Amino acid sequence: MKKSTIIIFFVLAMLQTQAQDYLISFAGSGVSTTVDSVQVRNLTQNTSLTLNGTDVLHLMGIVGIDLASEKSNGDLRIYPNPMDEQSFIEFETASSGIATIELCDIAGKQVDQTQNMLPCGRHTFAVSDLRSGIYTLCIKSAVYVYSGKIVCTSINPGN
Repeated sequence: MKKSTIIIFFVLAMLQTQAQDYLISFAGSGVSTTVDSVQVRNLTQNTSLTLNGTDVLHLMGIVGIDLASEKSNGDLRIYPNPMDEQSFIEFETASSGIATIELCDIAGKQVDQTQNMLPCGRHTFAVSDLRSGIYTLCIKSAVYVYSGKIVCTSINPGN
């Protein structure tokens, strides 16, 4: 009897579990309190959207594991991570083409960006001279998208 009660409790609890919806509005602070526009980027799906400052962004959560995003970062390696002075980014390209490598800080501000014509194969880039913090790395081309996080513990002021 206790087992069936516990099982029924867990089944009912799982039926009530839902993903949360988020409504995000934007406001300025400081000298200007108005926001003209906001650019929203989805690094996993390589999409972006520009909203008016008065728009409300409605994000709907998904319950479950997204295997596509796990698969897309399978060939990206960042080492050492966390980094102190220097870190290496290593990834595989299945076809040649122009790739954009972008590094953003935790606030989404672009720290650095480079575009390179990369042939098919394995590529390694070095990252150095960062301030202490957390960074988002995005590597994209017409064929692939890689994204990852870099944690820097350096005490240097960075460039």
